[in-house]
Amino acid sequence: MKNAEASNITKIIAAVIIGVMLIFMIGIVANGWQNDLNGENSGEVDDSNDNADNLNGDTDENEGTADNITVEKEPEIPKFMSYLTGLKITEDMDGILPYAILIEPGAPIYGISGSELTIEIPTENGNTRFVVYRNDISNLGKIGAITKTRNYISQTVKFFGGIQVAYGNDDIVSYSSIPSTLHIDLSKNSDYVYKENGKNIYTDRENLETLVKSEGIDLLSYKNQNMPFEFVEYYETVSGNASAETVLIPYTDTNSTYLKYDAASKTYHLYKGERAKVDMLDGKTASYKNVFVLFSNMITYELSSGTETVVDTASGGSGYYITDGTLTELRWSVDKNGNLTFKDLNGNKLTVNRGNSYIGYYKASDLSSVIFD
Repeated sequence: MKNAEASNITKIIAAVIIGVMLIFMIGIVANGWQNDLNGENSGEVDDSNDNADNLNGDTDENEGTADNITVEKEPEIPKFMSYLTGLKITEDMDGILPYAILIEPGAPIYGISGSELTIEIPTENGNTRFVVYRNDISNLGKIGAITKTRNYISQTVKFFGGIQVAYGNDDIVSYSSIPSTLHIDLSKNSDYVYKENGKNIYTDRENLETLVKSEGIDLLSYKNQNMPFEFVEYYETVSGNASAETVLIPYTDTNSTYLKYDAASKTYHLYKGERAKVDMLDGKTASYKNVFVLFSNMITYELSSGTETVVDTASGGSGYYITDGTLTELRWSVDKNGNLTFKDLNGNKLTVNRGNSYIGYYKASDLSSVIFD
C-alpha cells in the first residue's frame, strides 16, 4: 500500500509540473499573437538591436541607415601620391622625376592639359613663358612649343624639382641655376626636335625619352621634395575668406592671363586674352585646382636689342592663394637653402587643396592691377 501511495503522489507532482509548463508556454504564445495583432513584431526591432552599436544605425548587410540611406565607406588613403598634387599615382610612377618643360604661351601648345603644375613668369615687353610640369609623358605624341630658359626661370624650376627641358638660353647673366645633369637643352640636340611654321620647336615622348636615356639621366634620382605648401588631409578641403571666381593678371593688353572658376569641375580654366588655352593634343582647356599669384620685384634692362626683364625670385613678397571660388592672402619667401615657402598671415605654412596648380609671377610695383572678382 505504501508503495502504491508513493507512486500516486509522484504522478500527481509530475502532472502539476506539466500543467504549469503548459500554462507558461500558452502564455508566451498568446503574448506573441497579441504583439502581432498590435504590429509590434515586424522583425525590424531585432535587426535594430543587433546593430545598435553601428553608426547611424548602419547594418552589416546593406551598410545603410535605418531610413535605407546608403552611407559609403571612406576610401583608403592611397599609398603612393604625387608630391606636386597630393593625389594618387601608380607605384611605377612613385619617385620618378617630372619634366619641367619651357613652353611658349603664344604658340599652339601640346602637353599643358593635365599638367601637375604650370608656372607663368614674365620675360620682356609683357611677354611670358610657361614652365609646364609633366610627371607622365607616356601619352604625349607631341610636346611644346618649347622655348628658351633664363637663370631666374630655372630658379623657379629648382623650387619644385624635376628635369628642365628648354631650347637654348637667352639670359644676360651667366647660367647656373640648374645642374647640367638636370637640364636638357634641345638646341644642342637638334636630332630630337622638329620645327613648324619655321620657328615653333616641338618634340615628343619617344624623342625625349631617348634623349634622357642617351644623356644618362636617372629618372629615379628624386628624393622627397620640399614643397612651399602643405596639402590638406585626404578627403578634406580648405577655402579662403573672400570670393574670387575670376582672376585677371594683366601682363599686357594682348597677353593678359584670365582664370575663370568652373563650379562643375571645381577648377579654374586658363585663358590668354579672351581665348581659352586649349591643349591641341586633346582639345581640353588647361585647368587648375589651385591658383597662386606671387608679387615679385622686377628689373628691366635696356639692351641694344630691346629690353629684358629680370624677375627677383628670391627676395619674397606678398601674394594670393585662390581655390574653389575663394581667396586667401599669403606671404612667400626663400630661405638660405633655396626653399620656397608660402605662409598665411598668421605665419603658418599654407595649407592647400589637393590637385594641380597654376603659379603666376607679377610685378609687385603694380599689384593693384591684378583683379579678383
